[in-house]
Amino acid sequence: MKKYILLIAFSLIFSTNYYVSLSGDDSNGDGTEINPFKSITRAIYVSSPSASNNVNVYVDEGLYSFSTSGDYFPILIPSYVNIEGLGRELTVIDAEQSNRVINFINSSSSSLSKLTITGGNTAIDLNNQTYDAGISIVNSSPSIIEVDIVGNAAGWVAGGVGIRNNSSPFFYEVKIIGNSSL
Repeated sequence: MKKYILLIAFSLIFSTNYYVSLSGDDSNGDGTEINPFKSITRAIYVSSPSASNNVNVYVDEGLYSFSTSGDYFPILIPSYVNIEGLGRELTVIDAEQSNRVINFINSSSSSLSKLTITGGNTAIDLNNQTYDAGISIVNSSPSIIEVDIVGNAAGWVAGGVGIRNNSSPFFYEVKIIGNSSL
């Protein structure tokens, strides 16, 4: 009689969920669904993403900008962080022409989904113009799913999305419209 040994190798991957709402509070909120943070920036700041702990940030409907939620721009999305809105018509991230909207720098296993990216402007200082006003993807492989990237203006190139340095993003149902570069 032959004996077989079945070896099962697996790794545990945990997820930590944070919630963001315009009715939330960055000072007294804890990021739970009942007591959400007000800004996406705060949810990312308190998170501890890793290969064994993916972080999901669920963003409620509304316009997220410095003036409405206190978000600072550009929002840096690190590895293992997923930002998800309620829908591109409902959840909008707006840099209010102050800076780039989103940065993925050396980021893997991260995503941005179900929202609109707008108001990025890297043409503010005509003496120091830069690029990638909506989303900058540098040495990263994020997934961008069901996102509208609209109304961003770059000082050099890539008003909507800039992709550089060995990046391999995945795009699905993404609309890049109405962006400009000088």
